[in-house]
Amino acid sequence: MREITCVSLDLTTHCDRRCPDCCCGIGINRKLQHHSWEYFENAAQFIHGIERIHLTGGEPTVHPQFAEFVPKLRALFGCKTLTLQTDGHGAKRYAETLAHFDHIYASRYDTNHADIDFIGGRFITTEWAGAFTPRSQRGSGKPCQRGFSETVAYADGRMFGCCVAPGIDGAQSISLCADWKEKIEAVPLPCKECMFSPL
Repeated sequence: MREITCVSLDLTTHCDRRCPDCCCGIGINRKLQHHSWEYFENAAQFIHGIERIHLTGGEPTVHPQFAEFVPKLRALFGCKTLTLQTDGHGAKRYAETLAHFDHIYASRYDTNHADIDFIGGRFITTEWAGAFTPRSQRGSGKPCQRGFSETVAYADGRMFGCCVAPGIDGAQSISLCADWKEKIEAVPLPCKECMFSPL
């Protein structure tokens, strides 16, 4: 059984981009919505004490209450580590808020170099760059590293077995419950439909 130590958590499904190959399915198969504080309070009843919360989306910084919510998330979830996935949108405006994260994962595109350079110069950052895997690509159906990782996703009020499953049509999920860590292990990963499955 996997040791699940991280939950990838959508703050919002809105984004400042409309990438045709978005692995999160933003603008493709996801309802666009900003999650309320009550949404996170409900999740925290079951996820509290998880080692790491990884804030994602969409683009988290487009949430109208980003600066209000972020400083309270570590205490709400009782997590040791708080990380962020961003394309740098709003980085300069939210510099003070970004200081609450232990690590920032930044996606570099042709049009956001200044934002990513700003983040990289001030915060502990891992940068993603280069070509993105097309959504139309299907691999062998074998799990990629995400299928064996310690990370699951909580998106749209459901728990998924890997961090990209919410963006894949037909991906199976479960409701949050006291024994979600055990139940998520029985949920098939959507590797047969995933663009990241090994070729």
